[in-house]
Amino acid sequence: MKSHQVSSDALDWAIQHIGRHGDTDIFPVPFEFDVLAKQWNSLKSQLASTHIGQAKMRPHLVFEVPKMTFGFRIAHQLDPIDALIYAALVYEMGEAIEAARLPADVVCSYRFRPSTHGDFYPQDSGWQVYADRSRQYADTHTHILYIDIADFYNQVNHHRVTGSLETCGISSPRARNVEKFLSRFTAKQSRGLPVGPSGSHLLAESCLTDIDSFLKQAGVPFVRYTDDFRVFADSKTELTSLLQRLTRFLSDNHGLALQTGKTEIENTNNFIRARLSDPGHTFNEQLDGRLMELAEFLSELSEEMGYGTVSLEEISDQDVAQEASELLVDSFKQILEKKPARLGPLKSLVRKARAWRSVNLLPLVLDELDVLLPIMGDVCRYIHAVCPDNHNTVADRLITAIGSSDYVSCDYIAMWVLELFAQRPDLNDFQRSLSFAQEYESTLGLRPQALLARAHKEPYWVRSHKSDVANLRPWDRRAVIYAASALPQSERNAWLSMVRKLVSDPIDAAVAKSI
Repeated sequence: MKSHQVSSDALDWAIQHIGRHGDTDIFPVPFEFDVLAKQWNSLKSQLASTHIGQAKMRPHLVFEVPKMTFGFRIAHQLDPIDALIYAALVYEMGEAIEAARLPADVVCSYRFRPSTHGDFYPQDSGWQVYADRSRQYADTHTHILYIDIADFYNQVNHHRVTGSLETCGISSPRARNVEKFLSRFTAKQSRGLPVGPSGSHLLAESCLTDIDSFLKQAGVPFVRYTDDFRVFADSKTELTSLLQRLTRFLSDNHGLALQTGKTEIENTNNFIRARLSDPGHTFNEQLDGRLMELAEFLSELSEEMGYGTVSLEEISDQDVAQEASELLVDSFKQILEKKPARLGPLKSLVRKARAWRSVNLLPLVLDELDVLLPIMGDVCRYIHAVCPDNHNTVADRLITAIGSSDYVSCDYIAMWVLELFAQRPDLNDFQRSLSFAQEYESTLGLRPQALLARAHKEPYWVRSHKSDVANLRPWDRRAVIYAASALPQSERNAWLSMVRKLVSDPIDAAVAKSI
C-alpha cells in the first residue's frame, strides 16, 4: 500500500463497488459512472497516479436530507472521480481497520468483508445480531443506557481519524494523506466525514474503536450499531456514573458530545416491550408463518384427493409473491393506523415491495405521499421498479404532494422526483417535467433539465444551452454534454468535436466521447 496513491487493483474494485451499490445510499447514481466504466482502462492509470494528499478536491454536491423523525441532516455526493478514489483508499485500509475492532457480537455494524464483486460489507447488516444481543443482556439486567453521539459523522475530528488509522497499523504517511484528503473535502476544516459513501462508515468505525475500548475497560456489557450504544447494568446509579465519565472522555479525547434527546437510562422491561422490533425481521417471520399456513391448507386439499403433503419448498414462486404482496399491504396499513406513522418501518416495507416487485402496494404509497415525502428516494425507486407503463396519475400526484407540503422548498425531494421522471419518461410529458425542474433551478441547476431533455429526445432544449456549456458548473456541464444524444447526428458530431477540444476535465472528455 503506497502512502500517497491507490493501487490499480483497488480502483478496479472501487468501480465494481459503485457499479453494484452506487456511490452512496442516499442519492441517485450519477450517469458518469457508467461512462467511466466503459472507458475504464484509459482512465484508471490517471487515477492511480493521483496524489491523494495533494490533488485538488473536485466540486461535490451538498443537500439537506429529511430525517425520518424531524429535521434534516447534511449529506454529500462526491464528484465521481473523488468517489472512486475515496472508495479505493478505504478498501485498501479495510483489513487493518477490521482487525482492530471488537468482535461482531459487540460491534455489529459495517463489518468489513469485501467481495470480488464490489461488496464492502456482508448482506447481513448485523442489525439482527444487535437486536438479539440486546435482548440477551436485557433479560439478565434491570437497566439500559442508550448512548447516541450528536451529529457524529459531521463532528469526527480529522486528527482523530489519523490517530485511529495509525492505531490500526496504517502507516503515518498514509494516515496523514487521508487526513489531507478529508480536509480538502471540508474546505480545510478539521472535522467531518462525507455522509453517504460506504467508505465513510468504515472510517467512522475506526474512530469509534477508541470509545468501544473505553466501555470494555469499564467492565460493562454493551453492544453498538454505528454510533448507537446500548449499555446494560443492574443499577441506574452505576449507569449514571458511567455516563458522567464517558461524557468527559468524549469531550477531552474526541471533541464530541452526546445527543441529549436520545441519551437516557431506562428499565429493561420497557426496552424489551417498546424497542426490540426489526421491521424487516418481523416481515420475514410473518411471511414464513403465512407460507406455513398455505402449505398446511394445500396439504389438506392434497390428502383429500389422495396425494401426499405439500412442503414449503413445493409452494410456487407465484404463490409466495402473492402472500408477500398481501402481507406488505396489511403491514403498511397497520403502521399507518398509529399516528404519527413510523417512517422507519414504512421505509423497510417500501424496500421489501421493491425487492418483490409488488405492484399491490402502489395505490397505498400514492395515497400516503404526504407521509412518505421524507423517504422519497425509496418511494421513487419503488415506483420506477413497479409502476405500469404510461401511468397517467403518478406525476400529478407526486408534484401535487410536494407543492402542498411543508417540504415544498426541499430540493432533495424534488431531485428524486426529477430523477424518476428522467428514468421513466413515460410517466410525464417533457414540458410538465421541465416546468417542475425549472422551479428548482436555483438550487439543482440545469442538470435535471438536461437529463429530462436527453430522456425525451428534445433537441431544442439542448440547442438553447450548448453555446454556454464552458461556463456551466461541472455537474451541469457534464449533463448538457450527455444530453447531446438528443441532437441530430450531424449537428451532434460537429458540436461534440468542438467540446472535446474545449474541455480539459477527464470526465467531461469521457462523456463527450461516449455520445
